[in-house]
Amino acid sequence: MSQYYQQTSSPLSNHKKRLTDDVEAVTIEDIPNQWDLTTFRLAKDNALHWPLGVMIMLITLSLCLWIANSRSLFTGVMLSEYPEVIAPLGPSVGIADDDGCDDECGLTEHCSNPIYGPVMGGLDLVATYHSYNKTAIALGQFPDAVKGSPSISITYGVSAVNHSMPYTFHFATTENRDLFIANPSQYIPQYGGFCSWGIANEYCPSYTWSADCLGPSGNWYYYLAHDNKLYFFLKDSAYELFTEDIETHASEGDSRWVKWFGGLDDSSKKREGNGDSDYGSDKLLVLNTNCYDTTV
Repeated sequence: MSQYYQQTSSPLSNHKKRLTDDVEAVTIEDIPNQWDLTTFRLAKDNALHWPLGVMIMLITLSLCLWIANSRSLFTGVMLSEYPEVIAPLGPSVGIADDDGCDDECGLTEHCSNPIYGPVMGGLDLVATYHSYNKTAIALGQFPDAVKGSPSISITYGVSAVNHSMPYTFHFATTENRDLFIANPSQYIPQYGGFCSWGIANEYCPSYTWSADCLGPSGNWYYYLAHDNKLYFFLKDSAYELFTEDIETHASEGDSRWVKWFGGLDDSSKKREGNGDSDYGSDKLLVLNTNCYDTTV
């Protein structure tokens, strides 16, 4: 029978000579049509194409690594009113919201895990509390944010999203550290340091906050010191709304937080301690370590 070496319009048509040299003789009966011949030639000449396959694999791997890295690099991010959906936490750290919210967006773990750093990015919460000046804030005059030092720090409580780690607090002075140790409930932010107005008043479907989807962010400069408690806010308008009726909004926020986490930040049974690493280690907390704003 005649041999079939006719050049075709296959992707290897420009390699006729190589095909003639390398491919064993094939009869017409062995190759039903031109498409089958093309497939046959591709298989026999795969040496021409494996570098392209490797290149595609490398590009795909690089893209995946870039995406993963871009997610892991942002710390101290500000959550807007509609948070991005991130991998869910798994079993909810609290009690699912009953108002239709998606309870599994995963922001609670992303925003509250101690692996991301100290509470509120190392802001000295004691200095913040005692710097509050309602009159100055009403005039748009905000005190300078006082950031603590890693060399003056304590760990306190245990993260409810990562039970193997306590939370770290930084202070600017040893005096501030000692004030915190004497009365942590006065300085630990209410609602974990997230926006108090959002916790108290923002519900589905307009907002997605829930036990597994905490937000919105707190801001270093928008806060309230009231009745031995410290509240943070996302922006000035949230602060203004909350302070119009502090008692009512605080009660609403407290009820929702307790529904989610069972009052995990209740310090009424705090352990005695002097700044050791296990200070307050009997307390489960949900505190903001990664989702806060540092600009006015």
